[in-house]
Formats: sequence, structure tokens, C-alpha cells
Amino acid sequence: MRRLNTLFGATTELKTLTVRAGEILALQKIWEAIAPHPLNQHSHVGLLRHGQLTVYTSSNAVAAKLKIQLTGLIKKLQSQGVEVTSIRVEVQVATLPRAPSRTANRISHNAALGLLKLADTMPDSPLQKALKRLARRA
Repeated sequence: MRRLNTLFGATTELKTLTVRAGEILALQKIWEAIAPHPLNQHSHVGLLRHGQLTVYTSSNAVAAKLKIQLTGLIKKLQSQGVEVTSIRVEVQVATLPRAPSRTANRISHNAALGLLKLADTMPDSPLQKALKRLARRA
């Protein structure tokens, strides 16, 4: 069985992808080392293109704090050998899974008949109308 690295090196496209992923992983390790502790846990690096590093955050508050510290972060990255001239901070809000739609509970035919009988014994009132409406939905 061939190793995974051998498979990724099989084609030019996969080789390029593997190299790019390795660069981003190395850059992420540097980011985690230089960014302030609470902020590095809520942000991650993206692409470094033409000297501009894109950093993704999970909230506006983290983005604002990072933007205040951009100059110092750029200097720290440059001291680590990263060729960066600017940092672009973007907020990526995590999408929450949709709650499954609820199906309406149905009452049995016998229960509906019981509600109609009860409604017939009551005087004309909003409760009587509500019981009849409920019985009709069965």
C-alpha cells in the first residue's frame, strides 16, 4: 500500500495543493505563537498572497482587537521570516444547523368526537369555538 504522501505527489495539481497546505499550516503555527493568547484561539490564517495575509476570526470583537494590533503583528510576522506587508481581517460567522421543522401533532378521530360532544354541551363562548376548531383539524 502506498503512503498518502506518495499519492498526493502523484499529480502536479495534488503536489501543488500539498505544498500550499503545508505553507498554510506552517503559517498557522507562527500565527499561534505571535498573536496574543485569547485572540489566537479565535482566529486562523488564510492565504498569503502578494504580501497580504488574510486572517479569519469567529467574531467582530476578535476582529476589532486584531485590527488594533495589526502593526505589531506585521512586525512579529516579519521577524519570523514571513514576507507580509499587510493583514486583512475577515469575520467568518459559523452557521448554525437549522432546527428540524416540527410536524403538527394530530389528535385521533375519537378524541375529536369527544371534543365536539364537549363543545355541544357548553354555552356559546370563545372556548367552545376553539374546541370545535381543534376537533375539525383532526
